[in-house]
Amino acid sequence: MSKAPFSFPLPEAQTISVIATIRSEFKTKGAVPRQPNVIQGLRGTVLLERTTEKRQWIRGLDEFSHVWILFLFHANGVNKNRPIVQPPPGRDVPGRGVFATRSPYRPNPIGLSVVRLLNIEILENEIQINFEGGDFLDGTPVIDIKPYIPYADCIPAATGAWASQAPTPQLHVAWAEEALATLKETAGRDFERLYQTIAEVIGHDPRPFHHRFETPHNQNKHKESNWTFTFGTNRISFSVVKNLATVTHVLSTEQKALVPGKQA
Repeated sequence: MSKAPFSFPLPEAQTISVIATIRSEFKTKGAVPRQPNVIQGLRGTVLLERTTEKRQWIRGLDEFSHVWILFLFHANGVNKNRPIVQPPPGRDVPGRGVFATRSPYRPNPIGLSVVRLLNIEILENEIQINFEGGDFLDGTPVIDIKPYIPYADCIPAATGAWASQAPTPQLHVAWAEEALATLKETAGRDFERLYQTIAEVIGHDPRPFHHRFETPHNQNKHKESNWTFTFGTNRISFSVVKNLATVTHVLSTEQKALVPGKQA
């Protein structure tokens, strides 16, 4: 006698609402780190409309050092869902089911990242939750925020399969004199953080994966290539030869001059 097919009662339909957006230094998604806290100096802000109810939402949140941000992968385009995902090149791992990865291309495009809470500012029209260590594209929709609770969220004995080791920088980074001078002039007191953070972003190689490793389809890995990405109010251009990246141009996004390089 055959068994009835597995079934379970479905709850009443519920709508998940976007409650806030993220202001991030990454204006283009190619250079965004693949995980939070890989690059510590990255800063961002959750922007909430200031209302009486939302001021109640954040009561006591500033007592925590870290928070979880749940968000939507809003820039997936037409690639909505991939059942099998190839882990990043260099891991030497065959394809894995999407649930065994952090891929943004999921049945429901929901992400979560833990970040360090810097402070909360209540302004005339908005509430700003400032954080450090994120992996967000500017304009990312937020659907929830939860406190990081060490006794529940930190599991020292946990294992991470193919992702047990944190990624390490793949490129050495140098700066052209003109690019460095421009950053010093435009960054002001934020120069040291921006200098270190931009170097870390490039060091982790923000180029598309198929340009990072020599394959039968990519025989030009060791030839010079030029790339660009937008970070904060600057467009950053860098060239790569073998394992050396050189920051060649730093231009304000307000400038009309063309920045050499393909989009990272």
